[in-house]
This record gives sequence, C-alpha cells and structure tokens, in this order.
Amino acid sequence: MAVLCCLEILMMKCLSTIVLFFCVVLSGFSQQARSLPDSLARQRRLHDDLANFIYTYVDAFLMNPTEERLSLLKNCERMCWRPLRTDDERIAYVIMQCNYGYYAARFGDIHQAVDAYENAWKIYSQHNLTGFDITEYCLKPLGNSYSMLGDYQSAANIIKHYLFKAEQEKNTQHLVSAIINLSIVYHDTGKQEDAIGLLKNALGTRDIAASKKGAICSNLARNFFDLGQQAEASRYALQALNHFKNVRGNEVLPQVVNTWKILSLLNLKKGDTDEALRCIERSRKIVTENPAVFQKRELAKLISEYASIRALQQQHDVALKHYQQALKLLLPGYKPENETDLPDKAMLYPENTIKEILDGLAGLYMKRDPAKALQCFELSFETEDLLRQTYHYQADRLQQQVEIRNRTMQCLTILHDLYERTKDHTFVIRAFQLAERTKAVVLREAVEVNARSQWIRHDSLLKREHDLTYKNAKLASELVMEQMKGEAADVAHINTLTARQTEMSIEIKSLQRSIAEKYPQYSATESIVPIDLALLQQKLGREDATLMSYVAGQDVLYAFIIDKGSLSFHKLPQTQAIYDHIRALNDLFASPAGINNETGRYKKIAFELNNLLQIPTEAVTKNLVIVPDGLLNYVPFEALLFQASNALDYASLPYLIKKFRVSYASSTASYAGTSRTPATSLNGSRALAMFPVFRNTNRVLKHSETEAQSMQLYVDGKFLFDNQATKKAFGENLHHYNIIHLSTHADAGSWLTPPSIEFVDSTLYLPEVYGLRIDPDLMVLSACETGVGKLLKGEGALSLARGFQYAGAHNIVFSLWKVNDLSTARLMASFYEHYFDGESKPGALRLAKLDYLANEGIGNFQKSPYFWASFIYYGDINVNSDHLPQHSKITWFEMGLLLLTFLFVLYLFLRRRDRHASLSE
Repeated sequence: MAVLCCLEILMMKCLSTIVLFFCVVLSGFSQQARSLPDSLARQRRLHDDLANFIYTYVDAFLMNPTEERLSLLKNCERMCWRPLRTDDERIAYVIMQCNYGYYAARFGDIHQAVDAYENAWKIYSQHNLTGFDITEYCLKPLGNSYSMLGDYQSAANIIKHYLFKAEQEKNTQHLVSAIINLSIVYHDTGKQEDAIGLLKNALGTRDIAASKKGAICSNLARNFFDLGQQAEASRYALQALNHFKNVRGNEVLPQVVNTWKILSLLNLKKGDTDEALRCIERSRKIVTENPAVFQKRELAKLISEYASIRALQQQHDVALKHYQQALKLLLPGYKPENETDLPDKAMLYPENTIKEILDGLAGLYMKRDPAKALQCFELSFETEDLLRQTYHYQADRLQQQVEIRNRTMQCLTILHDLYERTKDHTFVIRAFQLAERTKAVVLREAVEVNARSQWIRHDSLLKREHDLTYKNAKLASELVMEQMKGEAADVAHINTLTARQTEMSIEIKSLQRSIAEKYPQYSATESIVPIDLALLQQKLGREDATLMSYVAGQDVLYAFIIDKGSLSFHKLPQTQAIYDHIRALNDLFASPAGINNETGRYKKIAFELNNLLQIPTEAVTKNLVIVPDGLLNYVPFEALLFQASNALDYASLPYLIKKFRVSYASSTASYAGTSRTPATSLNGSRALAMFPVFRNTNRVLKHSETEAQSMQLYVDGKFLFDNQATKKAFGENLHHYNIIHLSTHADAGSWLTPPSIEFVDSTLYLPEVYGLRIDPDLMVLSACETGVGKLLKGEGALSLARGFQYAGAHNIVFSLWKVNDLSTARLMASFYEHYFDGESKPGALRLAKLDYLANEGIGNFQKSPYFWASFIYYGDINVNSDHLPQHSKITWFEMGLLLLTFLFVLYLFLRRRDRHASLSE
C-alpha cells in the first residue's frame, strides 16, 4: 500500500512563502508582534476581540515557525474564552488550523495535520464561509495527508468534493490538481486503469502549466509500470522530465524525485541495478539539498529504496546500514548500539514508511536469520495495528488486510520451515497465533466494538455515535444507488452525499475520541489479543468438537487442526489442485442440473477434495468447526464425501454430514468467544419473520408461505407478509426479537453493485447493513447467495451474511448459491422443528438436511446436494439451557408437569386401593 508521492501530495511544502503571505494579508498581522504575544492577547481578550486574539498567536508563531513553537497555536485554541460567534472569528480559526496543519505535516506529524485540517473544514463547511481559498489551503493538503496514511476512502471523498467545486467554478488549476490527486488514490488502491483514464483526460485540458503536465506524465508512468507496460512507463517518465525542465523554482522538485524513482524501478525491471542506484542517488541528492521542501519521511523512503537495491545486489551489510539510517530518521530517540538492533514497539507510530522499512529489514533477514525476520515482521504488524485505528472507513481497513495477508504468508513460511527443522512445537503455537491475529480482523473488531458498547449502551455519546454511524451507512447506500445509474446519475447529488459523508465521518471520529477518553476499556483493541489455547481446547472438549482453520495464499495453503488435546500445523500439498477442485465444485453448484448431469465427476471431486483438505476420516468428535479462507469460503463441507462411492442414489452417498455436525466460524477467536456479542435478553424465543412473497410477479416465491406456516408451528412473534414486509417495518422491529428470519430474494452483487436483499417496497444494500446495530440470538437469511460476495484476502467474502455479522448477528444461517424455493421451505420447516425440540443450531440444520435426504416423497434428482447443501451455519455450537428456545422450554415443563400429575394420581389410586383392602379385611 505504498503511497505514491507526487506534486499534489507535496506541493504545499513548496509554497510556504505564499502561505505565510496569504495568511498575513487575511489576518492583518502586525510586523511588530513579539514572539510571546501574552500582553497583546490580554488586550484582545479585554475587548472581547476573539478574531484578533487568534491572529495575534498566529502572527507570533509565523515570525519563527519551529516545531517547538507549534504549541503556541494549540495554546491559543485552549485559551479561547467563548465559542466562535461571527464569520470573522471563524475565518481566523480556520486560518489558525490550516497553519497548524501545514506545519505539523512539515514537521512530520501527519495525524496532527489531519486533525487540524478536519477542524478547519468542519467550521468552514458548517457555516458556509467565504473569502478564503479552502481548496488550496485545506482540502488539498487534507486529501494528501489522508493518502499518506492510507486512508484512501477519506482522501477520495475530499478530492471528489473539491473536484466538483473546481468544475462549478471553472477553476482549471484546481480541477487538474484534483484529477492528479484522485489518480493517486486510484493507483494506491489497485485501480490503475481508472487512474490512467483520468490522467489522459487531464492531459488534454487546455492551458495547463508545464508543472501540471509533468505531474500527469509522471503519474501515468507509475501506473503503466504497475500494469507491466514498461515501454509506456518509460515514455511518460521521460516526457515528465522534459516538462519539468521548463519550470523554474522548486515546486516541481517532489515530482522530479518521483520520476527518477520510477526510472529506477524500470532499470530494476531490466536487471540493471547499477543504473537503478544512480536514479535513486539523483533523487536523494535533490531531497537532501532542499530540506525546506521535503519531510524526513521522503528522505527515509529514498534511503529505504536504496537499501532494497543494495540487498538485491547481495550487499547485505550496506543494505542493513541504510535501513537503520532510515529508521533513525523517523523514530526520535532510536539509537541502535549495533546494526542488528531493532526499535522498541513503544517507539512506533502510524506511518507507512516505518512499516515499509521494517518489511525491507525482514526480507534482508529471511534466509540469514529467520528469527530476526520474524521480529521485524512483528513490528510491522504493530505499525499496521496503529494505522488501522486511524482509518475512518471500513474500505480502507479492508484494503490494508490485503497487505497484512501477504506478510502473514511470509511469516507462516518461516515458522513452518523452523518447525520442520526443529520439531519445536512452540513454532506451531506462534504460527497459529499469528494466523489468528490477521484473520477477519475488520469483522472481529466490529463485533468487539458492538460487544463492548453493550456495557454503556445508554450513554448519550454512544447513542449519538450509533445514530451517526447508521446515518452515514444510509448515505453510503444512497451514494451507491445514485452511482449505479451510470451516465444518468446526478453528479451534484453525488457531490452533496459525499460531502455529507465526509462531515459525518469527521464528527464520528471526534465522538470516538470522546468515548475513548470517557471509557478507556471501550477503545482498547481487545480483538487483537492472543488466543488462550488452553481455554480454547477446554471449550473444544466440552463441545466435543474438532476445529480446522485454513490460511490461504496464492500458491500455498496451510491448515491448523485443533482438538481438546492437540494442535497441529500442516502445509497442504497440491495447493493448485485444491483450488482447481473448488472451482470445479462451484461450477457444478451453479445450476440445478449441474451435479445431475455430471454425477460421477461430482463424486470424484467431492471425495478428492475431502482428502486434499486433510479432513479427519474418522469422526473422533461429534462436531467439526471449519474456519475457511479464500476460495474455501464457498465450499459446502457437509457435501464432501469421506470415501469413494459408486452409489447411484444421492441419499446413500457418504457425505461428511453423516459423520459430523458441521459449523463454520470467521476466525478461531469468534468460535472461542473472544468476539462474542451477548445474546439479546428476551423472555423466550420470539421471531421477526418477513415474507414479501412477491405475488403476481414473475419472481413470486410460491413456497415462502409454506415456510412461514411451518415456522409458526414452533415459534410466535411478528410474521409479516406481502405488503407488510417492508424495509421500514424491518428497521422498526429488528431490535425487538431474538430470531430474525428473512425469506425473500437476494443478490450477491457485482464489481459495480454491492450485495443486496429485497423487501416488498425497496432493497437493502450492504453498505446500509453495516450501519445497523442488532443482537439476535439467531438470524436466518432464507434467500439466494447471501453468503456470496467479493473475496478479500484475510477477511473472507464481503457478503450480506458478513454484513449482518458485522452489525451484530453472531449466529447466522445463509446460502452459498441460488437456492430452490421448494427445497428451502422443506429445509427450514425441518430446521425449526429440530431446533425447537432442543437441538443445537448446527445440529438442527444437520438433521434438517438428513431428513431431506431420507424423505421418500422427494425424487432422486432433487436430492442432489444442489438442493440441500447451500445453507450453512456460522456461530455457537453448544446447547445452553439458559438460552433454549421457548418451545423447547414449554415442552419440557409440560412433560414434567404431566409426569408429576401422573405420579400424584397413581399415588392416590394406590393409597385408596390399600385403604379398601384394609377395610375388606
């Protein structure tokens, strides 16, 4: 996730003089102001002149703008004796915050810069201020700062806002700047084609300066390089340098540096490491000769890149020396006694460059000292954790997961090799803990936050945060729906929604800081803690379960197998064969006739895949918990075959479901209970069940009512049919029931549209689901493909099911492909029957599937796994008497009462008979 430095990211550093002049003009700074403005400030306060009070402090700071004196501006903010009342006072405050942001960034504190720019933008936008170039001095550097941190969604929203503003104002320079900056976001999030399209359009803009043309060409070169088009990359890089020759001054220096770095990469691609080094050295010379233009992080990045080239040349000692030099630049107080020292994790802070240097060091140690490499990777993970806490949007945390997974696979390779060489079981434990630390982290943290918020749910701050989060999610959904209109989309409306989303995100961030201060335990990242292996194994023993957790890489697949007495670590052979089998299996499940047309092929694939995945052949435990990863998220393990079979009827095939109760978990931590959301506290089990049916359409679910009637035999609650089954009714009722059942249509989405689920009146899209806060004991998504979505490394499928898990549904049943209406109704009827007879949730689903196979009224064609294996269960596997379903509790109570009554009547009868016998004697 390396951030692409460009003119627009660093341009503000080159405009220091302009910024100072502009601020002087606006604020009427006195040239006679002293460095300590106490007496003048007291006069301003005495006259209640808040605007000039602020300007006094800004003036004093700008006379000698050093890092130590930056506290003057913070003191000024703290000493304001009343709220801002007039636009003049607000403009003064905005100017103060923009200056603070500019210098905080210049001194290397990007997070403080972001906070300052956000404060400025919040005041400026809320009060519709004018008379200050908010784009140039706030929005541009704010977007760039977000990009530096990897907070790309925030960056994109800000940039799109001032891009729209530039279009409305016909400000060509701001428009081109916005396009360049947006192309950087696209590049850094893997959307090189989109970036190239934007940049080529910008290149055709009339009357743009040579500096802008150079910046466009430089960014085109980087995107073409990433797409493997070296000739185009080289052509645009040379064009960029030609444009820069025609620009005087130092404003283009950052882009010149960036272009030489691209040429260095091109030479590396050709294998010419010497020329690559010369390019980096030219960049480094520019940076070191212009300290007023570049931050320490730019120099550190160049030194790190220099070190990486030296490592390629096998000059490890030189590389190590330069990596250490880069770390010393970025970490105040870091003074290694020798070249092999590493910083303490307390020295780390959220900065991408630190992480890149540590990863470089790890690569250097991979073969020479694997244990040292693991230490470097561990510090990288710590830095990633710090970065993740700064991201406003889930999209940015998900993007981060891709990079985290790549590092995880490198670590697992080291640990597996160490274990194979030494047979030291501590390496197995370390590998397991590492894999869990990086698995479904974004989902786990959301669940953890939901759980912690239960402690303080009535707090006004929490309520406000919840309300804003839901409103922001609705905005995201509305934005998606507008964008889905394509060319017919209302651009102005999109801009309004984006601006509101940004403002709301800033407010949520501020609220979260207040919550963290008030409740330190609420903000603790407890989801990223080692699993207590002893407690996990005790739980597995109590629940008679074996757990299999997979970690999937591009070319390798690892498996951890855990039960009450053992933990084993396996590098599975034939990884590519496994992936090919999964794809083939998915193809067979794509249509009702797929397996029926190729039954022999299905049986072969299902048996071979079962063996390749090393699933136990003997059912040592009753329960099997699967923690899938990658393509394994789409495998219905219940339908795999534990032995080869020539049987022609589907019911007699040796399915894994006949050996185990199979359930699933997004991570071992979620199974272990470290991410458990408390069950809703309600008297008995009551259901919110929705059946839109879609009568009188070609999409009617004619067996949905049968499903409802069967369900009503076992549970009461609110059953909403037809026109009652609205999205509004769902939102109004979902918090009041501990079973939520949705029998409807759903869509897995595409690259352009998110997954969605339908109500009779409208559609609920995944972005809005993320904003819900629910806490049911069971959720059933009785619809098509509710477990299907874009697969993301380390996080799983971004599906509707995951969305509801994110919102708080811990126990959930969902589908992996398009389901049959009739077979679904039969499965659900049987599921609820067994569940309300006291079975566990996964046990009830297993028995429902076995009932389906044993049903003599169903023909062999419809006993294909396509018809019964789609629905799978994620969540708790135990039966807890405190949370037995209501039907079950009443049944046992009634049975007990009947038994007592029978015994009492029998007692009376026997006593009366004995009395009669005594009298007759």
